[in-house]
Amino acid sequence: MTVTVSHIIFDVDGLLLDTETVYTAVSSKILESYGLKLTYETKRKLMGRKPHDAAAVLVRHLAAPFTPEEWMASFNAHLTADRWHAVACLPGAERLVLHLAKHNIPMAAATGCCSHELEQKMTNHQNIWRTINHAVASGDDPNTFADDEEMEKLEEQIRKSWPDNARQIKYGKPKPDIFLAAASRFPTPPVNMELVLVFEDSPLGVEAAVAAGMHVVWVPPPEEPPSDAPETIPASCVSRVTRLRSLLDFKPEQFGIPPFD
Repeated sequence: MTVTVSHIIFDVDGLLLDTETVYTAVSSKILESYGLKLTYETKRKLMGRKPHDAAAVLVRHLAAPFTPEEWMASFNAHLTADRWHAVACLPGAERLVLHLAKHNIPMAAATGCCSHELEQKMTNHQNIWRTINHAVASGDDPNTFADDEEMEKLEEQIRKSWPDNARQIKYGKPKPDIFLAAASRFPTPPVNMELVLVFEDSPLGVEAAVAAGMHVVWVPPPEEPPSDAPETIPASCVSRVTRLRSLLDFKPEQFGIPPFD
């Protein structure tokens, strides 16, 4: 199937940058001190989520003897700036971003991490980062609301005051908020969400992009079982998902973009 897209939104961790190996190493080290193990089944539930959401899911899933706040404090203590400065681009990422920039395709990034952490990760990748129009980091985005139900009334009052181009992010992935926000913040937003192509590695991110009405290129970790799309994707929407082993396998012409040179 060939579709034509006008805008691109990238996830960052595990898609553009090889940061998931860092997250996995740090998480495994901490959990081992409690006699716990990080399996791919557990990791799969965390990938793409906002930091506190991921911590809460981890604690609940493992019935861990610590709070989400204690986990985050220990986790963040291991994630120094030097560690992020050392992360490399994943295969095909640089080629793809520079190709899209060459052909003037508007690009954004949408990630669950915090903005300062995102800046640290991109320190040594400015050649691609400067081609990205904007980034939405839902970990501390100023338009992000708390998830607590008790905030509902206040949030609704505040939400009405936001202009359309500053769409708020109430929920993290797998809800579509982050991708809708990223799309709305382009200088010239897409005329409809079917013209947006999202690149994701996490099943939750794919679910969020499909819920936003977008097309998705899914590049999951090698541990992901074989399937055309995550099991949460309705059968009627599976055609919107293109699964690849690597960004090196991406064919721009399938999405109305000029092919690689």
